Amino acid sequence: MSAFLVGSHAWTLCRRAGSIFLPHKFLNSPPVSSGQREQLSRIQAIIESFEGVSSDLSVVADSRGSVTFYGTKANPVIGISVSILQGLVERQWDKNKYFLEAYHQRIDQFSDIPAKITQRTRELETLQLEGIIGLHQHCRLMLSDEELRFVMAHEIAGHCQHDDNVKMFALVLTVTVLAQAIFSRIFKETSFMSIAAVTVVLSRCAQVLASRQAERNADTRAIQGSERAREGAKSLFKRYLIAEEAQKELDRRRGDSHAVFDSLSGAFSSYPSTRERYEITLSTQ
Repeated sequence: MSAFLVGSHAWTLCRRAGSIFLPHKFLNSPPVSSGQREQLSRIQAIIESFEGVSSDLSVVADSRGSVTFYGTKANPVIGISVSILQGLVERQWDKNKYFLEAYHQRIDQFSDIPAKITQRTRELETLQLEGIIGLHQHCRLMLSDEELRFVMAHEIAGHCQHDDNVKMFALVLTVTVLAQAIFSRIFKETSFMSIAAVTVVLSRCAQVLASRQAERNADTRAIQGSERAREGAKSLFKRYLIAEEAQKELDRRRGDSHAVFDSLSGAFSSYPSTRERYEITLSTQ
């Protein structure tokens, strides 16, 4: 069913014979270890548990994020972070397992209620906050089976099977063409560059709003179909939220204010906030 293709570009797990074109964003990679093969087999088993997945779906090593959907519903490509794919490297496994267990012991002490998570972080000593942040950075892409099932369900059941990339492209193209045509007729004396700049801003705003809604929908679809995926989403977003709250509290104590930057980056982010996504997970049955 699968073929490991080890070459100069990247190593690939395919559900078809042959390879795929790998854009420059994919990393060169070292030879596949037995631990990495085990991780890929674990991912393949999760992928094959989804109904209606294209037989041409391919999994490739990616250089960014955690799990990302590329392509279209007819020719889907799932990019998985090299950090995740290397999660079972033999020489690091015992150490990683120790860190992950320590991290989960920390977050298990927190309530599941977002407001109480915020209150709890404010009560911690500075050293405890630094410990949580350090463990989060080390364990950020070390996913349990449930967490991995959620992120795969988010991309496959949430985005791939609904062809979100094609819909997003069509939306941005439509907004760009309409805005350009309308503004050109209304503001005939305005320079082309000014109209183009306004068009780009409007297109970006439409893309941000549509992308956030697509992410909310993908989260909901992922967790509605599987209790294990729901538990994975709850665990993943909870530890991300705790780390974010710990960082905010640590910055406040040190007098490092990033309020303006955080507001601007949040306004143009294509994703809902971690808090919102966690609350969606808690409220969706």
